[in-house]
Amino acid sequence: MAEREPETGPGRAQAPDEGFAQWLLAQAARCGADGAEVLALSGESIEAGVRLGEVETLRSARQRRVGLRVFVGKSSATLSTSEFDRNALEQFAAQAVALARLSAADCYAGLPARAVLTPWLKRYLARETLLKARASNRCGGCASRLECLSHCGFKD
Repeated sequence: MAEREPETGPGRAQAPDEGFAQWLLAQAARCGADGAEVLALSGESIEAGVRLGEVETLRSARQRRVGLRVFVGKSSATLSTSEFDRNALEQFAAQAVALARLSAADCYAGLPARAVLTPWLKRYLARETLLKARASNRCGGCASRLECLSHCGFKD
């Protein structure tokens, strides 16, 4: 996925997506991060207050936030912001790296390894074909994902 810079300007509501996350990860790397992860979210809420059967208050809210966890060696820092301006996000990434450099090292800190073959993953991979076949035969009848996990066999 290509990096996509955040849009700037008043009222430019940009939904955080994978391209945006890749751009922010690249900014963190340019600032000196050895590794990083991004959590971007966007949401809306509506609240209605009713008194004596009449609507008394209505409130609507929109929220966009991005969180960034960076690693410099075995030190890390986690920050979040609701500012999506390009310049502000560049400073945000730089601040995260600066804070990580000030943090104490943690020998257990770091991003999960991509190719670690854990006992759980070994068991899953050994049964993956059977589980997928079983699930596709029964798929479509589950009311929720949690029910599907129990019913179709995609569980540990």
